[in-house]
Parts: sequence; structure tokens; C-alpha cells
Amino acid sequence: MKKYKIAVLDDYQNVALESADWSVLRDRADIAVFQDHLADPDAVIERLLPFDVVCVMRERSPLPRNVIERLPNLKLIASTGSGNASIDVAAAGDHGIAVVHTGYRSDPTIEFTWALILASARHIVTESNSVRSGGWQQTVGTDLRGKTLGVLGLGRIGSQVARIGSAFGMNLIAWSHNMTPRPPKQRAQSWFPRTAVRAGRHPDDPFGVEQPYARPGGSRRAGENEANSLVDQRVARADRRRASFDQRVEEQANRRRGDRRIRH
Repeated sequence: MKKYKIAVLDDYQNVALESADWSVLRDRADIAVFQDHLADPDAVIERLLPFDVVCVMRERSPLPRNVIERLPNLKLIASTGSGNASIDVAAAGDHGIAVVHTGYRSDPTIEFTWALILASARHIVTESNSVRSGGWQQTVGTDLRGKTLGVLGLGRIGSQVARIGSAFGMNLIAWSHNMTPRPPKQRAQSWFPRTAVRAGRHPDDPFGVEQPYARPGGSRRAGENEANSLVDQRVARADRRRASFDQRVEEQANRRRGDRRIRH
């Protein structure tokens, strides 16, 4: 039985073989892991010439047409994430090369976002370095309760970031292309009670010179309460979409488990 040659690119942390169960390929493939990054297309082609399968990390090594068309042995490109814009899928299709993806979960991004927010508010890096060097407290942290959290985009990630902000007792404001059926500039003003609207620029860009905003006949607090209510509605819709997305990912994973064969 022929043994396929599989290349794993840009694994600079050397974790790829620990992040999935590769044992099913032990008798069917030889796996080579490359920790370094090659920027020169000719060097990439020289490295990948012997391989039947190339596994790429999202947004690291690109595979454009001028590389793909010079890899005659390549049969399959596997990428992390639900999509990878650095792969020329059309070129792969022209040469009979299948392109597959691992799927994607947004939880790590959401968690890391809040790790950064909390580290910034509480000066974690500064305080940790001080204690480790024999010092003591250098700063005074900032409470999140009562502060305003602005979220740009309320999709799967933004909606969950907003939900956690609400749990901390923060005031929520948000901007997204799909908030309401009203024109973008009106949407921006509705979701930012004190939004910043750049005069003379594209109405989808809600940033620039700050212009305080409140609804006619209402206070700034009333505008904030309405914004929070709209965020809650948007988060609920995103939760439903995310549940549906997670179900589809699980169904796809189950189908892949049923057939792990690598085809020509």
C-alpha cells in the first residue's frame, strides 16, 4: 500500500501532532512537521514538491496559484479554521486538488478578548513584573461595573463579548451593519448614545469627531437603556445562530469520522 506524504507547515509551537489524533494515519502516511516559515515562493515549492497532502495554519503560509500549479503531487490541502483566504481555491480546483477545513469555534477568541480587557483594567502585567522583581503594588486597578463597553459587530463573537460585559455590570453600546433596517448612520446613532460620527465620510464609518447624541425628548440615560435592550435582543439572535452553527459543525465532524480515507 502506498504511503502518502503529509506536510504540516508553520507549526512554530510544535503542537500540531498533539492537537489531533493522527494515529489512524500511522500505517498509511509519513508526516513531516515544519516549524520554520518560508516566505520565498520558490523555497516553498521546493519543500512541498514530494508531498501529497499539505496542512496549513490559517493566515500563515499562503498557497496562491503560482505555487499550487507547480506542485504536481499535491492532492489535498487541509487548513485550520472554517475558511482560509490565503489559499487559491479556484487554482486548486483547476488542478484537481481538494481543499478542506477543520471548522472553527469562537470561544478561544472570546476568552482571550476578556483576558486582555481584564489585564488592562487591572494592570496585570505591570503588577506581575513588579512582584516577580521584588517590588509591590504599583498601580490602582479600574472597576468594570458602570463602565461602557463598545462592541463593533455583534456576530457570534461580538454578541458573546457583549454578554460577558453585561455580566460585569457594564453599559453596552454597539455598532453593526445589520442592527436595524434603518440607514447605517441612523443605526450608528441609535446604538451609540454618544457616538462619534465622521462628517463627510462614508456613513458606515461611525468614528471621528465626537458629537454627543440623545434621542429627541429623551435623556442620555434613556438612550443608553434602549441601546442595552437592543444589544440584548441582538445577543439572543446571535445565540440562536451560534447554536445552529455548532450543530452543523458537529454533524460535519461526525460525517468525517465515518470516512477518514484520503482519496486521490
